[in-house]
Amino acid sequence: MSAMSDSLKAVAAVSAVSGGLLYWKWRRMDSDLSTYFSRLQPEYFRDRIIWITGASSGIGEALCYHAASLNVGVKLVISARRHQLLQQLQERLIADCNMRRSDVFVLPMHLNTTDVTYLNDKYQSSLRHFNVRSIDILVNKAGFS
Repeated sequence: MSAMSDSLKAVAAVSAVSGGLLYWKWRRMDSDLSTYFSRLQPEYFRDRIIWITGASSGIGEALCYHAASLNVGVKLVISARRHQLLQQLQERLIADCNMRRSDVFVLPMHLNTTDVTYLNDKYQSSLRHFNVRSIDILVNKAGFS
């Protein structure tokens, strides 16, 4: 009986250490546990519509390239203030990632606003472009200038 209780004590000690490590990781991450431990496969993005704000440069632009490079039928709404840079990005995505022009919707807009009507109009225009009822994923990466 004492060998079994020693085993149970060992399991309890390992569980306590594991739980402590998990708690330590959880306190230091910027997401919930399901996101932290998930590994999204490219299939997750199949035929999804992704709206990326701040898409004209930096991380937003890189996210556009990554999504397009998955080759799973992703459709993009790319938004930023600088219309010309968005159009150039659209051309590069078409050329480099074999996307169709109709699958990359350029939506220039000012994102540092609280005008709900303006934002709703932009949202509705993206829905009309893809003839859908909702956007699947929003990456709100726009910054302040």
